[in-house]
Parts: sequence; C-alpha cells; structure tokens
Amino acid sequence: ADVLRQLNEENAAVVQKVREANADVRDRLGALEFSAVYDVEEDTLLVTFGEPQEAISEAATDNVFLRLDPETYKIVGIEVLGFRGRFADYPPVADIFFTALRTNRLRVEYGETIATDNSRGDIAGSMGELLAV
Repeated sequence: ADVLRQLNEENAAVVQKVREANADVRDRLGALEFSAVYDVEEDTLLVTFGEPQEAISEAATDNVFLRLDPETYKIVGIEVLGFRGRFADYPPVADIFFTALRTNRLRVEYGETIATDNSRGDIAGSMGELLAV
C-alpha cells in the first residue's frame, strides 16, 4: 500500500511539472516546425516538434505518449501506438498526420523500407476513410 501511494504521488508530481512547463504549448508548438514518421508494420506515429532531441516518454493515455525534454518537461513530441485503429479518436493528431503528408514532412516506413509516393497515397486514403466513418 505504501509503494502504491508513493507511485501515485510521484506520478502526480510529474503531471504537475508537465502542466506547468507547457502552459504555452499551443503557441510554442504552433511556431515550431515538425516532422512525423509513421511505421506501418508497428502501426506507430511519432511526431517530433522542433529539432529531434533526447526525450523521455510519459503516458497520456494507454496508447498516446508525450515525448518530454528530460530537463524542462516541455513537450517535444507525441507517439501514438496502434495509430491506424485509433486514428479518428485523435483529431489534432489526424490533422498533424495529413499536414505532414501534404507538406512532404511525413516519412512512412515499412520496417526498414521507406514507402513510395504511391503507398503514401494509399495510406492517406485509408486514413481519410477512417475519419469519414
């Protein structure tokens, strides 16, 4: 019981640090360039804001992780596991996905293989169908 209480307290402290460090998140992320990688085999979308950097991950939900600067706790990225199946559940991430695809900032991977333009179109089409449902 003491261990569980301590873990809950530590988690609450991290959540508070993240909230405080990201009060300006909308303005800051809106001003930064971003890149995105979608791994088809792993069905994972990784979005990086600004230049890639070392980060720690904190679970926001069961399948969405915030990538945080380990010193400042500022959000530097988002990782979505099981992205294809949950695509319509996260409209802001869906917007990032389509913006990255449209502006050629999305890299689609099949394991070690980077997708061709045709397969990128196929993926975009199927993601669009999911949103329309």
